[in-house]
Amino acid sequence: MNTAAEKSPTPFANTRSVSGGAVASVLIGLILAALDQTVVVTALPSMIGQLGRLDLATWVFSAYMIAELSTMLIAGKLADRFGRKRLFLVGVAIFLIGSALCGMASSMEALIACRFLQGIGGGALTPTAFTLIFEMFPPQRQHFLQGLLSGVFALAAMVGPLLGAFLTVHWGWHSVFFVNLPFGVVSMVVLSLTFHEVPWHLRVLPPGVETPQHRHDLPFDIWGMVWLVGSVVSLLLCVEIAVSYGLAHLGATASGIVFVVCMAFFLRTEGRATDPLVDLGYFRDWSFSAAQVCNFLFGAVMMAPIVFVPLFVQGVQAASPEVAGRLLAPMMISVAAGSAIGGRLVEKFSFRGNLLISCAFLLPSQIVLAMISPTSGTTAIQFALIAAGIGVGLSFPVLFLVTLQHTPLHARASGNSLVMFFRTLGSGLGVALLGLAQIAHLRHHVAAGGDNIWRYLHDFHAVFQPELRAALSAAALGDFTTALSASVGYVFLWSSGLSLLIVICTWAMGSKRLDPVRLGYVSPPIHAAADSVELQSTH
Repeated sequence: MNTAAEKSPTPFANTRSVSGGAVASVLIGLILAALDQTVVVTALPSMIGQLGRLDLATWVFSAYMIAELSTMLIAGKLADRFGRKRLFLVGVAIFLIGSALCGMASSMEALIACRFLQGIGGGALTPTAFTLIFEMFPPQRQHFLQGLLSGVFALAAMVGPLLGAFLTVHWGWHSVFFVNLPFGVVSMVVLSLTFHEVPWHLRVLPPGVETPQHRHDLPFDIWGMVWLVGSVVSLLLCVEIAVSYGLAHLGATASGIVFVVCMAFFLRTEGRATDPLVDLGYFRDWSFSAAQVCNFLFGAVMMAPIVFVPLFVQGVQAASPEVAGRLLAPMMISVAAGSAIGGRLVEKFSFRGNLLISCAFLLPSQIVLAMISPTSGTTAIQFALIAAGIGVGLSFPVLFLVTLQHTPLHARASGNSLVMFFRTLGSGLGVALLGLAQIAHLRHHVAAGGDNIWRYLHDFHAVFQPELRAALSAAALGDFTTALSASVGYVFLWSSGLSLLIVICTWAMGSKRLDPVRLGYVSPPIHAAADSVELQSTH
């Protein structure tokens, strides 16, 4: 008869039961969730043309993000309690139902509601997908694979607009959602057949490690969940209304007040809960807190080139969307490459050292982009984008491991959900706030040019359409594109400031480095101590 040790030789699942199919099924689910964050960008004009309601167009993005962010932390907690595989499959199922309903939507209101459902599925499957990598692989490979998985996720999000354009042109906007169905079904079936999650009571754990069995009888943090959802929804509503109607709008003010109230109750609830949704004790460690701030800032800086470089290339240099896509392609590849390299470098240097290497690529790239002008060549822009991609990619495995090193083995899904939550929040809020800064700067410069070009601001998309662009006078077009170029440079000036904040937070993290004992790589205390000493002595 097999003993528990024979069934599970590490603190994780039995790696002998893992196949390439199981890994591929997790990757497929993760890629689908990442794609649907951005794939509708280029399909949206066709959706508006058929469904109407231009005034509701931004909610196609906002509904997905609100649902995804509201779900992530809850799904991470549920995955730790009831199994990561189970929550992943539930997330994929909800995501596929939402995708099918989106593809069949006959009105903009219905599409937005279905995008919300799709976002719930995406928020459930994303953090559990990252955690399943820890379930599937031996400890020696996990940090490399975690970095690789981060790169794949970022790459898929950036490829989304290109894929959305291709599908919309050839098969219509409905195909953007229907294409998820066969891949999602394959992901569910293959994972169900090829991966068997080992129950915690059959795992060999380091002495003193608390297992979930000790926590199952504790009440679920329902009120924490309520206040968390209220905080996320009100914050994103506040930003959405502020972007659309201005900061002084009554709706923005009311949403901001609701956010403050909900967040206050959330923090109070989490501080008193027996088994909190988010353990605030983690944030008492400065390296953990600094990692989450860096996650947020990296999310904002990562999205700035993806959104504003195409705006510059198409609006100022009059290039086609295809040219803008080709310009971004090397950045997409460099993000994935940086993530894979970062998974190796984290073994060699401290967390601070790795993030400073990341910033050495990121900060100069944003400074170069801040000096952008109508005469800027594509070569300089492309090199800056490649450097930005490497910098962002290098950070991914480091920030995951800093977080997980402070998280108990049985709470790894919650730890992964925190990483994804702050990065996704940074991406959404960062783009919105940088967009506000860009529009404000553009308005100021256009107004300074007189009424002759001010009126073109109200038909902003004229500079993207060749026939309308040709109708503008040379003077008006020149003034407007100069103002547009200056506003894009202004965005990257702010992005440079955010990169500098990352450097400051990184420097304050201290000299902590990868610890195999805290990550659960070593079970027996005597071996853990020996390995820890050996690791330190090699650096």
